[in-house]
Amino acid sequence: MCKASALHEAARQDQLEDLAMAKSKSYKPGQKAPKSGQYEIIGPRGGKGAERTVTRGEPLPPTPTPGSKYRLVDPTKHK
Repeated sequence: MCKASALHEAARQDQLEDLAMAKSKSYKPGQKAPKSGQYEIIGPRGGKGAERTVTRGEPLPPTPTPGSKYRLVDPTKHK
């Protein structure tokens, strides 16, 4: 494997790890979205709810139930 190809593969692996970490983490309403995409509302007891589309850097909107959080379920795909 050439050096450029190895660097490209390492960068791709870093992106996949960042995405996996963003998908597993939960976010509170008002926090800035780390990535653009669909965020699912997770209720205070772990129930899953509706999804909201949020752009990276924008604050996550208020949830209908106090104590709810968001989880990234479908990141936006850029070419």
